[in-house]
Amino acid sequence: MNGCVINGTPIAIDFWKPTKAPQARLFFLTHLHTDHTQGLTRTWRLPIYTSPTNAVLLEHKFKLPKSIMRELEVGETYLIPVDKGGNYPISVTVLDANHVPGAVMFLFQGYFGNILYCGDMRWYPELLDHQVLRNVVEQNALDILYLDNTFSAPYCDFPSREDAKQELFKIIDSYPDHVVKIGIRDLGREDLLEAVARRFQERILVNQSKYELLQLLQYSDAFTVNPEEARIHAVPMNQLQVSAHKKWNQEHPTVSIMLTALYVGWQNGPYSSQHKNGFFTVPYSDHSSYSELLEMVAQLAPHQVIPIVQKWSTFGWWSSSSAPNQMVKADMSVYSHFLTFPPPEPILIPDAIADLMREGGPMLLAHQPRRCNLHRGLTPRPRRTLGVVCTTPECSSSSVSLLTTSPALSRPTSMMSQLNYQNPNEDTRGDLMLKDDEQFHQMPLANDRSSSLLKKVTLEKFTGNSTNGTIFKDQNKQNIREASDDKISKNEFSTSTEVASNYSFCSPTEGMQVNIPNPNKDSPEDHARIQRLFWMERASALMLSQCSLLMDDNGNTVNELSSLVENTEPICDSLHNLISLL
Repeated sequence: MNGCVINGTPIAIDFWKPTKAPQARLFFLTHLHTDHTQGLTRTWRLPIYTSPTNAVLLEHKFKLPKSIMRELEVGETYLIPVDKGGNYPISVTVLDANHVPGAVMFLFQGYFGNILYCGDMRWYPELLDHQVLRNVVEQNALDILYLDNTFSAPYCDFPSREDAKQELFKIIDSYPDHVVKIGIRDLGREDLLEAVARRFQERILVNQSKYELLQLLQYSDAFTVNPEEARIHAVPMNQLQVSAHKKWNQEHPTVSIMLTALYVGWQNGPYSSQHKNGFFTVPYSDHSSYSELLEMVAQLAPHQVIPIVQKWSTFGWWSSSSAPNQMVKADMSVYSHFLTFPPPEPILIPDAIADLMREGGPMLLAHQPRRCNLHRGLTPRPRRTLGVVCTTPECSSSSVSLLTTSPALSRPTSMMSQLNYQNPNEDTRGDLMLKDDEQFHQMPLANDRSSSLLKKVTLEKFTGNSTNGTIFKDQNKQNIREASDDKISKNEFSTSTEVASNYSFCSPTEGMQVNIPNPNKDSPEDHARIQRLFWMERASALMLSQCSLLMDDNGNTVNELSSLVENTEPICDSLHNLISLL
């Protein structure tokens, strides 16, 4: 089975044995080839996240109810709440896998970082045209690439599908009076067969199950189930044998063509001597060649590569001593010089997610995916989080309790606050709530052209009634101004949301929304006091190396407002000029 549960997450891709991974909560399907659906039966009733085409094929093949389908359009980004409170959503960007009808790749983004799961795919450079993936790659922020390593070996060198198609055309042209048998699988090669029908202006014979599938996928009327209407026959791959080829030739001159790259690089391999008898092998593949895989990894520059295919056949043809060593396909060290340093850090699992994964499973999550216009995707992985850390590279998670410390400051940090990262342009995106013990950790900007940033941070240490206010910071002019929400002009709001669309995620210190006092209800003394407190908090962000953070004997942040003001008094003098500018 070519699927797994991503380490440290409740995400399962092409994995349909939930009793073996009780932490799995979200089940994704890349495509419907048999090795990616093992364990999936008609009795399955958990939600399946997949492409609309796959959803149709699932209903057709497994008779699954439509109610469990969670259709994700190709090219779109979706937000899926995971924990019960919906505080830790993940974003999923669906990308075309260039493999078979319905096949997709998934770009997952969340507390675990950025993970691209390829499933089965054939590399195409246009993949990087997608804005979310391009932004991740430009920042060198792709933490893990799950690679389709079907042909990840130096001897797996074969032509593009276009070149292989022309080779197929050439063979058929050479036998105009012969019946042509083309070996195909249950799913795949539909576009190629349609191209053959157009090229030779002939209908193609298929069996009844393939015909129903083609009608379901809305292919043109180029196929038939009547043998008398077609000279070119598409037959199941397992029926295309030398013995069957000889039998067909006894009835009518026949040429057989097997479309596969499995035997590329195999000296004197299967069917290599049969071309003189009219039995051909064309290296047409829906997987990436070795050279294409090298290009793909070089372009994506991930921090780590994990092979999807872990086991290889040792039966039949592959038991021969002349068969090439397939185990080298699982060796990812060949891509090491393309990787971005350093390797990804251990995944820090938020407590809410860890609790969810520890509960008995499988469990039905009622959350529906919500389409959102995330041009930049979600935040890169927060590097310092209170929770549990997952360190094992295997698919099954192994976690230990961890209270992190800041490596940058080499001391415990505090000021626990909830950070509400929110895109002002997209209300449906929701909030990504993070309990971050190093709230001033620098996260990469979307691009160097981002001249201004808008960020929201909710600080819960204040008391009394308050109204929301917004701080806008211009990075070039270093201006800071404050305005309550009801006083922001339309022009200012338009400018701020336009600016916000230019960023991915950054340090909370790049601009903050805070609770400021309500002058109608708070006394002038409280107003001045809390304003002063805010700028002390601001100062601590800018002067971390000099600011002493208050903690009690148990390591918790001191909540008393008076103590915080008193102990941070020395900072106020250094901020006198800054405050006076307001």
